[in-house]
Amino acid sequence: AKDKGGYDMSNGWVHDYIVTRLKNEGLEVSRKEGLTSMDDISDSLKAGNPVIASVEKRILEQTRFHLIVLVGYEKDSDGKVTDFYYHESESTNKERGMYRKCTTEIFMNYWRGKIILVKKS
Repeated sequence: AKDKGGYDMSNGWVHDYIVTRLKNEGLEVSRKEGLTSMDDISDSLKAGNPVIASVEKRILEQTRFHLIVLVGYEKDSDGKVTDFYYHESESTNKERGMYRKCTTEIFMNYWRGKIILVKKS
């Protein structure tokens, strides 16, 4: 990916590169930016499709960009999304990186308003 301009050492993955790669694999993919609500995320997850979300990751007193794959959610009795399940792409342990859970409040604090929606064609 670095050799093809898909990964920048300062900023991480280039979203357009990911979109192109996934389309080349026969998937239906769209990229959205500037979002302020979770509607597109919950709609996609409800349809059984994963969502790649761009978040801030804070490590060693630095903030950097990071991608996680949202794979599910929980709702309260009123139907409001309260938690997201996600896969942590940087986990060194496959089992510990899968199906992590965070509240929507925490997600909204770190989400950059950017997503890549993925579904099978």
